[in-house]
Amino acid sequence: MKAILVLISILVMGNSARAQVDWIRFASLSDSMRETPKPIVVFIHAPWCNYCKMMQKFVFKDDVISRQLNQNFYSIALDAEAKDTVRFKGVSFAPERQPNGKLLHELAVKIGAVDGKLSYPTTVFLDSSSEVVAQFQGYLNKDEFGIVLKTLTK
Repeated sequence: MKAILVLISILVMGNSARAQVDWIRFASLSDSMRETPKPIVVFIHAPWCNYCKMMQKFVFKDDVISRQLNQNFYSIALDAEAKDTVRFKGVSFAPERQPNGKLLHELAVKIGAVDGKLSYPTTVFLDSSSEVVAQFQGYLNKDEFGIVLKTLTK
């Protein structure tokens, strides 16, 4: 009986450990799109953002959400304060030093800013031609995110 309970525990824990989004980098996006064109989700976050961390923990690790994202989208997590230069659609985007001393990535602003302002988290949906289709600034819980995914995958 103990062996069966241990086995069930392992299976349950193993399944929950698999529930995660298969994040890719912008560097591999072109090759992936050439092979299999799909829409793109870009999750724009900052290391200090608690709402970003909550989405990573509670939304992107949800079985249903991660499965839908992995099947229907290429998913990219973009740290808006990253130091790396990123090539996207043939253009190089780099971080810029802000008056407050922090870095702000040009690409995060280009695709995520609404009325010239970027907030965290921002989730951007692009079509298979890499054009912005929708932007959602702020925290989305898994139910709200699920509704967005259902709407965009119709």
